[in-house]
Parts: sequence; structure tokens; C-alpha cells
Amino acid sequence: MKRQAISVSKNCFLLMFVLLLGSTSLNADSVVEGYTSRQIQEAINKEAARGGGLVVCPEGEYTLRNAIYLKSNVTLKGQGATTVFRKCPRFASPIISEITKGDYWIQIEDESSFQCGDGITIFSQSLKPARAWVTEVIEIMPGALCLKDAAPLDVHLSSDPFVFCSFPCLYCQEVEHVSVCELLIDGNQQENPVIDTWWDSGIGCRDSRNIEFINVNIMNAAGDGISLNTSHHIRIIGSKINSSARLGVHVGSGSLYTYIGNSEICNSGLAGVINVDGLYLCHSAAFGLYENNVITGTRGAGVSIGRWDSGNIFLKNKVFSNGAGLFLRGDSFETSNLTFLQNEIVNNHSWDLLMRKPVYNIFMDVWPEKRSIHPQASFLYCFDFCKNSWLRFQ
Repeated sequence: MKRQAISVSKNCFLLMFVLLLGSTSLNADSVVEGYTSRQIQEAINKEAARGGGLVVCPEGEYTLRNAIYLKSNVTLKGQGATTVFRKCPRFASPIISEITKGDYWIQIEDESSFQCGDGITIFSQSLKPARAWVTEVIEIMPGALCLKDAAPLDVHLSSDPFVFCSFPCLYCQEVEHVSVCELLIDGNQQENPVIDTWWDSGIGCRDSRNIEFINVNIMNAAGDGISLNTSHHIRIIGSKINSSARLGVHVGSGSLYTYIGNSEICNSGLAGVINVDGLYLCHSAAFGLYENNVITGTRGAGVSIGRWDSGNIFLKNKVFSNGAGLFLRGDSFETSNLTFLQNEIVNNHSWDLLMRKPVYNIFMDVWPEKRSIHPQASFLYCFDFCKNSWLRFQ
């Protein structure tokens, strides 16, 4: 009887321990089980439903057939270079029937390569101005795909429309307080022919804020390495963006307070692609801080600055062996209030500094010797270390 009592006591203790363990793990962080984009997304959605948390990806190679849609208050963490997100090879099919605005079904020549959940793009000149309709496959029938979103416009066969697998590897849309760290993104450019669009980026952000990417390396993106659109307080730290088909990092469409530090942008831009710069500021990208970065080997400019990209600070960056070093593009909108301190902008293939438009209030402690400055540029300042003050640059 005594032994039976002890046995029952042990079993009760073990049962209580298991129940306690189960209750404490209810709010635990998620570990991705499996190596597909769908399983990563399921873990992210699970934590987002709880209000936020940490999703851990063990080491291994994960195959992406759709973008990983990041969610507010969720952290995605890998194990460094041994956690690889690799984009699947691109596949495509011609569309063989007219599409009417509002349609969810499209008829295609060959559906055999598609799977439910695939991220896809329908490309047609009818879909102006972007010429692309981005959506997801939710059902497959012989010769037809059912899509998550309705057609935004009519698509005519005369425009030779086709559908193909296309998506950014990671994507933020209308989210905040997101962190991604310690992983490698492989855009698999070798098996993803370049179509010259930001949508094929390694990472895309749109209408989001307070996002950080720490020790995230991106290689062989078929579009930009990282593309920011109307996204604010984005931090890119300790990362490497290598061999993007288009731009290395595109800070665009009014993105404010961007921080890029201790990172490397190299080898951006393929022949035949229009935008091929390393760090590219575009259309009111303002109040950013860019420090301690290395930008090298780009086919275009290492740093390219355009319209209304004002109030930015560049500190202790090294910009060398690019097509050009620092390029202030020749558009019709003003650029002002830029500060460059302790940067090394040297040994680029054409100009180290090229200004193709009037600018004002540009502060630079050391002006590159190999430079071409627009004759109407005004209020350029250099720092006189002997007098410890800013003086007009001549």
C-alpha cells in the first residue's frame, strides 16, 4: 500500500508538472517548425494574434514561395548566417483570356508550377501606371488560378499579359514595432530573371514605422536590396547588402528619420537596369543619419541624393570604387541642408562628387578633389579647422 501511495504521489506530481509546463508555455515565443515561407508566416501570425512576441528560426535553409509578411510587435530572429531565407526559382505563364475588373479567376496556359499560397504578379501594359497587379494564389483549377484580390482594371490580351512568381522576401505594410535580426536573405537572382521593379526586393517596407533590421544580410536580390516607401524611423544596423540587381538601399517616397549604421552596401546594379546606385535617397527622404557604412563596387553612384532629400547627415562613411562617389541628381526640385563629416569619398571611377543641379546649405568638412559642381550651386560650406568655423566654399 505504501509503494502504491508513493507511485500515485509521483504520478500526481508529474501530472501537475506537465500541466504547469503547458500553462507557462501558452504565452511562450514560437519556434518555426519546418522550412517553408508558409510555416514562418504561421508562426508570425500566431505571435501577432497574442499581441506580439519572438519568433525564432533555427538554422537551415528556408524556401520562400511568397513574401514573409511581418506583423506589428513581432520579432523575427534567426541564428546568423546559418539561417537562410532563399527565394524559390521564378516560374511564369501567359494569360490566355481577357480579365475584367473585379475578376478573381484568371485563365493561364500552364498552371503546373503554381501552388496555393504563392506570391504572384500579373504584368500587363493595361495595368497602368505600375503595369503590375500583385496578389496571391488561393485556389488552382486546370488552366486557371483563383486569386486573393480582385483585378483592379481590365486586362486585355492585346497587351500580352502574363503571371509570374514575384515578391519581396520580407515585407512590412502598415505595421510598427517590428524587429528582424540574425539571418541571411538570398534573393536567388540566378533563378529569378530581373524585371526591374522594387517589388522583387530582399526587404520591402511600405507605410510602416519603427522597424529595425539588425545583422540581416541580403544577397542577390532581383530588385533592390532594401526598399523603403513612406516608412519612418527605420533602422538598419550591422547588415550587408550585396549584389542587388537594382539599388542597394532605396530610401524613398517621403521616408523620414532613417538610420543606417555599421553596414555595408556593395556591388549594386546590373547592366541594363535603370537604377543601379548603392544608397539611393528619393523624393523627400529627410532627417536621416547614415554613419560608419562602407559603400563600394556599385555600378552607379555610391550615394545618390535627389529631390527634397533634405536635412540628412552623413558621418564617417567610406565611399570608394563606385561608378561615382556622391551624386546630387539633376532634377528640378531643390535639395538643401545636407551635412557630411569625416567621410572618405575617394577613388571612384568618374567623379567623387558630382552636383548636376543648384543646391544650397551643403556642409562638408573635406571636399573631394575630383569633383564637378553645378555653376549655380550656392551656400556650400567647408570647415576650417584652424579657425574652428564653417566658411563659404569657393
